[in-house]
Amino acid sequence: MSTSAPHIDLRIQRTREALLVSLRVLMSERGYERLTIQNLLDHARVGRATFYTHFDGKDDLLSASVGGLRRWLTHAAAQRTGERMAFTLPFFQHLESHASLYRQTVRRGEVTVGREIRTMLREMIRDDLVRQTGAGADAASLTLTTEYLTGALWSTIAWWMSSEQAMQAVDVDRTFRRLVFAGVPGAVSDAR
Repeated sequence: MSTSAPHIDLRIQRTREALLVSLRVLMSERGYERLTIQNLLDHARVGRATFYTHFDGKDDLLSASVGGLRRWLTHAAAQRTGERMAFTLPFFQHLESHASLYRQTVRRGEVTVGREIRTMLREMIRDDLVRQTGAGADAASLTLTTEYLTGALWSTIAWWMSSEQAMQAVDVDRTFRRLVFAGVPGAVSDAR
């Protein structure tokens, strides 16, 4: 085994992290849609060939960033056993701690970022509903409930990030849960 392998792995990890950090910083400053690959290269201090060794383009970099967020949310939710959609409070806390980035994203109407986050939320919600209801859930009801919850969660995020209301993450989560969970169990029950 080569002694340089761990060094190369660490270098790859550092390069990817530098690009992910640059994405977050520059999104706060410029927004995602106006952000160019050259902006990312300059900020991260990497060459174009190095960037394309790691990512297919800026959308791939965004997907990697949202993928990291999803892994973190999945881990955080696992600590809250037995709770439906246990990722929502950690997600609201994440939004709160990165409020300037998300406020800019919502206010600018960043379509690509919104689509990527909604896709993540949709998948996490569907996974949670399947875990909660088991294999007996009616497919159409499961899909409709997933879309309803995704839309409700995204609307809550958009309202909170564009609002002048000073609500803490825990309060937004509590209100969101009160609004949506009353009808969910019956909506995804077995159609038999």
